[in-house]
Amino acid sequence: MFTWWTNPTPGIKYLRADLPSGALGGTTLDIELELQRNADLWENHPHNTPGIWQLVSNAVRYQAVREQRLFAPVYLDIDDDYTQMHREYNAKRWVEFDCETPDLTTSSIECHRWCAEFVDGVIVTTPYLRSRYLELNDNVYICRNSVNPSDWPPLTELPTERDPDTFVIMFAGSPRPGDLNQLRRALEWAAKQPGVTVYMVHDLKMGFRNVKTTGWIPFHNYFNFISSLKPDLSLRPLETTEFAKSKSDLKILEASMCGAYSLVQAWEPYSEWIAQDRVMWAASPKDWEKQIKYAVNNRDEIRHKAAAIREHVIATRSIDVVKYDWLSVLTQAPYVKDIRPSVSTPVGVF
Repeated sequence: MFTWWTNPTPGIKYLRADLPSGALGGTTLDIELELQRNADLWENHPHNTPGIWQLVSNAVRYQAVREQRLFAPVYLDIDDDYTQMHREYNAKRWVEFDCETPDLTTSSIECHRWCAEFVDGVIVTTPYLRSRYLELNDNVYICRNSVNPSDWPPLTELPTERDPDTFVIMFAGSPRPGDLNQLRRALEWAAKQPGVTVYMVHDLKMGFRNVKTTGWIPFHNYFNFISSLKPDLSLRPLETTEFAKSKSDLKILEASMCGAYSLVQAWEPYSEWIAQDRVMWAASPKDWEKQIKYAVNNRDEIRHKAAAIREHVIATRSIDVVKYDWLSVLTQAPYVKDIRPSVSTPVGVF
């Protein structure tokens, strides 16, 4: 029915391709592997089924998208804002414009923008990202991140059944020093309290006293690992930058699946959860310290809230629910069989 051309990053592939394709009976193919394997990509793969392409950012991928659109609708699936250059992309070796150089595999913002203009629809994870990509394409749809409860280990005990004399605080993610520095005082205080354990699930050496750092956890073991910590409170600090606005609420979903309540940054990715009073929030180092102290001193309340939000996430964000958003998008976006050029693609580049 549908084919997902996937990003090689395991977490993105799982969330944005494996989950929806599995729920809808689709197929997933690795973009890089298939491009390397086949001189003619369409000789071995059906080109007449709608294609969902993840993060088309270089000339090689863009050409494949243009070729498929001769036969079927093509969609671009995005989970970050690549409409403009951010300093965070320098580490990924992105450039502003690079489609005239011999190396057609270099990722560039300009090539990505061409593709976003060209495709039949753009699929994004958040309302903010939709507002960004509407500048490039009139057909931008939201399919939020989801969870598959069967992919998570079952809780050995409900949050409300845990030992009242213990309390586990967890930060899990890909941190930036600016994200974590605002937590230093609060976490060092918490780690000194009786029965409280604080984990940072990453490999960044921050030197927080009495705080345990686990090192990097491979994605294939990530769900099992964070669940084994039995966290009560999950932290999601963010630098309040333009780049961070494009992030999703994924960490709230993950925390809920392992039985934790969430304390998040008062910033765009979590605004809906904050407005619905489903999470704790902080906007400054003093806020983080105040909220973490409150959670440590009110463990029973936090655990009851964790149990409630877990039920809410399963009821509203399981893939068995979210799959209907994907299905609606993939069957309603307009498609006109032509090979119209992207609005700003220079003549002669392709």
